[in-house]
Amino acid sequence: MRLDERKNYSWYVVFISALIGISMTAAFSQFTMVIAELSEKMKVTEDFLLFSDTIKSFAIMGGMLVSGPVYKKLGLRGTFVFSILTMIIPQILMPFALGKISLILLKIIQGLCSVSFPVFLITIMSWTKKENTGTTTAVFNGLFYGGAGVGATLAGVTIVIFNWQASFFVLALLLFFPGIIWFLTVRENPLIAQAEETSSHKNENLMKEIAGKGNTWLLILSFLSTIWIVQVLSVDLPLYAKEFNYSPDKVGFIMSSLSIGIFVACLVSGRFSDYAVKKSKDPAKGRLLIFSLGPLLTILSILFMLFINKESFTLFYLASLLISFSSAWGLGSFYSILPELMDRRRVEYATGFIGGFADIGMPVGPFIFGVLLGIRGYWLFAWFTLIAISLISLASSLLLIRSASSSS
Repeated sequence: MRLDERKNYSWYVVFISALIGISMTAAFSQFTMVIAELSEKMKVTEDFLLFSDTIKSFAIMGGMLVSGPVYKKLGLRGTFVFSILTMIIPQILMPFALGKISLILLKIIQGLCSVSFPVFLITIMSWTKKENTGTTTAVFNGLFYGGAGVGATLAGVTIVIFNWQASFFVLALLLFFPGIIWFLTVRENPLIAQAEETSSHKNENLMKEIAGKGNTWLLILSFLSTIWIVQVLSVDLPLYAKEFNYSPDKVGFIMSSLSIGIFVACLVSGRFSDYAVKKSKDPAKGRLLIFSLGPLLTILSILFMLFINKESFTLFYLASLLISFSSAWGLGSFYSILPELMDRRRVEYATGFIGGFADIGMPVGPFIFGVLLGIRGYWLFAWFTLIAISLISLASSLLLIRSASSSS
């Protein structure tokens, strides 16, 4: 494949993979949008339904952690098929869940679709020139995680036009058709695959090596606030908006700020990250400096949300947009840091390992913010938990920069 063809193909892989991801992440906010109707239908509390989403997030974390071995066992297409089936089948069956156990099982199965996320990133990076990985992974992550806003907006429209059950089926269809196209057209880079066959690294030794490095855990902590807060917004922002008596269509529109903020943040931070590589003598340090802006911006945007008049729709939307932008900043620059710190085989395992442990924010963040505090009326304390997590990530980012400076 010629260089220009490879460049075009890498962007094709970015967009078709992101289209799959939009449908996956849209399921989080779509579920929150119908939580009242599902609660009435199943005769369970809204607390339990939020708890079931927490269980799903733990399954997502588990899927990320085992993505490397699963990819090695099933290959690119096998991993993808497994991921698609575990997403679509529960999505179709969920409106018909008859009890708590069946719903929990469906949520666990659906969470396992996350095994494909590191595979998407690895495949994209394999077709991308190293100095451009910030931009390509940023666009992918921006679209992927921005699906949360799409899900809420789509659910709001579908509920008004049809009914709440229809929102489940619409998302399943949006995943099914792009999935067929992805399966038929996306392939591994043959040069990378051939190089891996001749590699002398042992997979089990790689995992131990990655887990044993201090910087690995600093990377996890620095990325924690990104995953934590983006997930909180995806799951709990609709609940927070309803506190101020916004209608379902307005809540859906507010959630569009999540998609816009995430995509723009990823695109800007990814471009800045690639620019820093070109201008910096130390590419890893350059990318880390750009990445570290995320937690700082997040703290400032949360403070803005706390002090505005939330009954003003315009101000509420602007505050949601700013928090979405700042919290998602790390999505555009984090994964491009890893190839600067390690070779591709280590990146393959580190992507799932670091992303998997950072994904602890997916179940814990919404559980603390929404279940323990928010729905009990303690919204102010809920927002301060996000500031605390941001401070942890900011401190970890600064320690990584210091480590990079010391080693250079």
